Amino acid sequence: MNFSAVALDLDGTLLTSQKTITPKTLEILNERFSAYKTPVIIASGRSLRDVCQIPEIQQLKADFFICNNGCQVFDAAFNEIYAAYLNGADGLIAALIKKNYLFKLFTADQDYYHLPADYEQKLLDIAKLTAKDSVEDEAAIYKKILLNQSTPFSGGARDLSKLLKISIFTDGGGLNSLDYNGLDEFSVVLTYLTNIEITAKNTSKWTALEAIFNRLNIDKKTALAFGDELNDLEMLKNVGYGVAMANANPALKEQIKQRALSNDEDGVYHALCEFLSKEG
Repeated sequence: MNFSAVALDLDGTLLTSQKTITPKTLEILNERFSAYKTPVIIASGRSLRDVCQIPEIQQLKADFFICNNGCQVFDAAFNEIYAAYLNGADGLIAALIKKNYLFKLFTADQDYYHLPADYEQKLLDIAKLTAKDSVEDEAAIYKKILLNQSTPFSGGARDLSKLLKISIFTDGGGLNSLDYNGLDEFSVVLTYLTNIEITAKNTSKWTALEAIFNRLNIDKKTALAFGDELNDLEMLKNVGYGVAMANANPALKEQIKQRALSNDEDGVYHALCEFLSKEG
C-alpha cells in the first residue's frame, strides 16, 4: 500500500512509556518512508523545545514537526513555517489565577508556569487519578512537566504577544473541570484525563496537517496517521487511514476503528509492517 504521507503523535503513540522511540520503529520510518520520499510528519501537543529533548528525534528523518497541537509547524531543519497565536486570552488567564488553577503558558520564546499556594496537594490529587504505582512519584512527574524549561508567572507584566497555548492541569472532570465563560472563543481539547489545552480558534493538529498537505499537494485520502488521545481525533478522522493505538483513550477508540498494538508493544512498527506488506 503506497501512502502519500505518514503523521505520528508522540506521547502514547510513537514514544514508549519510557519516552523513547524504539530502534526498529526508527528504522522503518527512515528506511521505508523517508528514504522513498514519503513525508514523515510529527504531530504533537509538545512544544518544539520539548520535542527536541527526545534523544531519538535527532535520528528520525522527519520532514515536518507540528507542535503545540497545531499552533506551530516547523520544517526538517526546525525552521518555523507557520504559527497561530492565541490572542485575547488575558481574561482567561486572570480567571485561572483567581480560581487557583495549575497551568502552563507556552509562547514562541518562553514558557511560564503558575502554581497556586496549595499546588502540592493539587498535584497529589491529580496524581491519584493516573498513577499506576506511587502517587508521590506520579505527582513528581507532573511537577517536572510544569516546571520544565519554564519560569514563574504571576500575572505581572509579561510579553504574551506570541502566546501559543495554555495547558491546564485539572481534577479529571474533563472539560467540565474548567469554570470559565467564553471558551467558545478558543479551541479547547482534552489531551489527557487531567489536562486541558487551549489554543487559537480553529487550530488543531489536523488544521496544521492540512496546511502541509496543501503546501505539498498531498492527497489526504492516501495519508496515514497514528494517535492515542482526543487531540488526535480530527486528524485521524480526516486522513484516509487513521489508526488508534491499543492504549488510546476509549472515547477515541469509539470513533476510530483501525487499531495498532500499544505504544509499549511497538504498535506503530507492527502496523507499518502490516500496511507495507499490502503494497502493490
